[in-house]
Amino acid sequence: MLNQATAVIAHSEDEYAQRYKVLEERLKAIEGFSAFGIDALDLCLVPNVVVPPKFKTPDFEKYKGLQCPKIHLK
Repeated sequence: MLNQATAVIAHSEDEYAQRYKVLEERLKAIEGFSAFGIDALDLCLVPNVVVPPKFKTPDFEKYKGLQCPKIHLK
């Protein structure tokens, strides 16, 4: 009787492991989403760059299309 109980527990652990694997694959699919087939990490020109947590990007004035584009670039 003990062997049957052990087999049932092992089967349920395998089932949980399979479910865990499926969930991991789904999570990887969500995290690795790329709209054009290129991952954002592949676009980095400098490998292994670490951006500091308090890094702030400068605010740029966006071109609105109402003026000469050359003036916008100055």
